[in-house]
Amino acid sequence: MREENEIENYLSQILDEPCDDSLLRYVLLMLQHKREPSKMIAELDAFLAEKSAHFVDWLFEGQNQEEENQKEQNQKEQVEQNQQKEEEQNSLVFVENKDKFQDEKLKVVGQVKAGFAG
Repeated sequence: MREENEIENYLSQILDEPCDDSLLRYVLLMLQHKREPSKMIAELDAFLAEKSAHFVDWLFEGQNQEEENQKEQNQKEQVEQNQQKEEEQNSLVFVENKDKFQDEKLKVVGQVKAGFAG
């Protein structure tokens, strides 16, 4: 989510004058209560007129990017977890195969010894 001072600066830029503190608080309150963008646009029309849609788009642009970054991070972590599980499974299979190979080797050695002894 965008920082409070960033929102205040952008509102001041849109309005071409310092942002009124009550307008800033109103925007922050709508964000806090997770107001839908379309409702925010309608409610901000009284303050920003035709600029309200642009402002709300800008406001949520940062939030959408944060959500996308978090989604990518979660996917990356999932891939890493899957790779780790696969490596653990491969290690177990290797140990099992090694044990089987060792058993087979002992059988063959035993048969060879028996062949020489007989």
